[in-house]
Amino acid sequence: MEFKRTVDSTFKIAKTLVSFANTSGGNLIIGIADNGAIIGIESELNELQKLEKATRELIEPLILISLKSEILDGKRILHIEVLESADKPHYAINERGERIIYIRVKDKSLPIPRLLLYGEGDAETEKLLGSKHVKTLINYLKETDFVTAKIFSKIINISEKRAERMLQDLATRQILLKINQNKHEIFSLKWAK
Repeated sequence: MEFKRTVDSTFKIAKTLVSFANTSGGNLIIGIADNGAIIGIESELNELQKLEKATRELIEPLILISLKSEILDGKRILHIEVLESADKPHYAINERGERIIYIRVKDKSLPIPRLLLYGEGDAETEKLLGSKHVKTLINYLKETDFVTAKIFSKIINISEKRAERMLQDLATRQILLKINQNKHEIFSLKWAK
């Protein structure tokens, strides 16, 4: 679920809606502040026009949304529900006209590398992405922000040294982002466009 005071940018709304459709669905409530305070919307027509522009012009292929206008504490809000799409992946078009696939990770809409989605790249990278260990790692990193070699070795039951080599290899192939933190290296998904 995501709260927005208003539809400030059709591009941002398109990104949010696409990330819901590409993942497991979601709800967007317009007229509520980040802290949960109900502030309402000034113009229902204005918000609906921006939503229509986002869904018709900035999302490919089209997605279906369910929209309800409701009164909460005497203030009008819009409740938009997006179900997980059977036609995914959906693309959101950004300000530069680029078509980008977004998915939902925790409370953020993040671009997903085409490499992870389609296995584009050399045969060795495709084989690596298809392996059980790497799929397990990617699913783990969609739920958490980072992984260390020690954690990864426990998840897939291999030596820490072997886990370290696998993580380094994935970082070299631009699939993972390596971050040096104190004396330890941590890895997270590299959400490249």
